[in-house]
Amino acid sequence: MLELSNEGTTLTSPATANATDMRERIVSAGYKMLLQFGENKTSMGDIAEAAGISRGTVYRYFGDRDQLLDAVIEYSAHRYWDAVDVRIDDSMSLAEKLETRIRTSIRFSSGLVDQLSAGSVDLYRRMLAGKTSRTVELSVERNIPMLEKARERGEIAQDVDIQMAADWITRSVLSMIWIPTSTVVDLSDEKAAARYATQLILRGIGA
Repeated sequence: MLELSNEGTTLTSPATANATDMRERIVSAGYKMLLQFGENKTSMGDIAEAAGISRGTVYRYFGDRDQLLDAVIEYSAHRYWDAVDVRIDDSMSLAEKLETRIRTSIRFSSGLVDQLSAGSVDLYRRMLAGKTSRTVELSVERNIPMLEKARERGEIAQDVDIQMAADWITRSVLSMIWIPTSTVVDLSDEKAAARYATQLILRGIGA
């Protein structure tokens, strides 16, 4: 199988491709099991059964449970942001993109927040200890092109620090998810919450 890269054409062996497919299969099964049962009630055996393989095969690709769970959280972060970004269109204004992104983020995060609130303490600790930083990095990476486009269109000033603005958007959205209370707006109203956060973000970056 041929795979194109920026450096030219490279060969990917069938064995490598099969190993990648198997890892993705295991991680996908782990993701589904974690969503359904939480970390405390999900074993390597459960994930193996869900993937239709043996426990030995799981351990062949992931040395221990921590490695697999970290891979699952990484997978879920990419899946989350893909689901958010698919609702963004280049024809939208920056305000429209932000409001859409925030509404989608709140909607997609509600299940995870409910699960953590119900007692998935270990998963919550794992996210805060390490993988939250990866989620933040992915969010900032996705925000930068949106802000660069907005600067090209004159929606924000030319001297705006794009990296700082991208970080500010990420922190604002995460605060809406993890601190769903406010003294000035009903954050249980998804539309009102997104409008409120969008206004704060736009003011913060001087739009």
